[in-house]
Amino acid sequence: MTEWNYHAIGDGFGEIMFEFTQIGCFWAGNPAGVRCPHLLQWNKELWLIDHGASFYFHHNWKTWESHLERTFPLIKDHVLLPKAIKLEEAAKEIKSNLNAEIVEQIIETVPEAWLDSEMEDFPLSTVKEAYKAFICSRLSKIDELVKEVQNAR
Repeated sequence: MTEWNYHAIGDGFGEIMFEFTQIGCFWAGNPAGVRCPHLLQWNKELWLIDHGASFYFHHNWKTWESHLERTFPLIKDHVLLPKAIKLEEAAKEIKSNLNAEIVEQIIETVPEAWLDSEMEDFPLSTVKEAYKAFICSRLSKIDELVKEVQNAR
């Protein structure tokens, strides 16, 4: 297996590594593994890239509700897991900056045309509610996700 070049990232990113791994848990998408880390370093900044289809329920909208109670065991494969530090502090920051009201405001700003392809047989209000419910379920599990990251080490 190919090794990830942590030196390319630099030392200045150590404290945000958990936030990136937590984003992987939070969105329950493809883990940023060595083969496809979904990261770009540009101008000494680390960018998350290619997260367009990161909700697994996108592949089968009829079962989206089954994803509400899941955690994210695939975090064990995240390329930044070895460098993630300050787990509890990062979780606290995420909780202080994101809540159900903010999630709803964000979802309401998404253009309907962007959601149109997601609808399948669902009305727009159901699609928006699915996104809200999923993101809020992840937010309510953030402490479990911290433990999952700790256990994955």
